[in-house]
Amino acid sequence: AEGDRHRVLLLELNLSRPSLDRTFSLAPPETGLRRYLEEGAGDLVTVRRLSPGSVWILSAGQGEPSGPEALASPRLAALLQSADRVFDYAVLDCPPLLAGPEASRVQDRFDGTVFVVRARHTKRDAVRQAARLLDRDRLCGYVLNGRRGRART
Repeated sequence: AEGDRHRVLLLELNLSRPSLDRTFSLAPPETGLRRYLEEGAGDLVTVRRLSPGSVWILSAGQGEPSGPEALASPRLAALLQSADRVFDYAVLDCPPLLAGPEASRVQDRFDGTVFVVRARHTKRDAVRQAARLLDRDRLCGYVLNGRRGRART
């Protein structure tokens, strides 16, 4: 998204423990993804531009934590198709793989997956177990975040 060359959507799919509004110091939108996925919640969602740049955010927003069935919603599939027409890239912030079945269930809707592991927090056995849930054909790479010190090469 650097230099406004590509329009990027950051979509928060971690509906039970959202964090994007807090991370970017934003007030929760009136109609975020949670309310959009509710039946009868209307057809519009609040997509906000992070300035400066060409990154847009669709956060979970207000509402009760959603269960795993929300990510299987036909409304989410339609939203992803619409986003594909408007944005060059969509980055989907999914729930942790071991927190429930929803993250591994939606992999078939994505072009690729980046596996993120939090250093000094996630146990090795949990990393191995989560890695087994990933679709290897869609795995694009790994990120180790929260590491202190200098990176080894």
